[in-house]
Amino acid sequence: MKKLVMAIALMALGTTVSFAQSAPATEKTIYECPMHCEPATDHAGTCGKCKMDLVEVKPKAKAKKQ
Repeated sequence: MKKLVMAIALMALGTTVSFAQSAPATEKTIYECPMHCEPATDHAGTCGKCKMDLVEVKPKAKAKKQ
């Protein structure tokens, strides 16, 4: 009986761990110049060339695999 309970507990734990690993990762916030003078960066600020405020870039939607 103890072996059966232990086996069920291990299966439940394995399922929980595999589910947690497959959760989608959060995406970083990216900022870029509206005039695209500088490459995108991971922090807000101003463009080094045109001095415009960097704006947050929304992540592009990923295409679904069929």
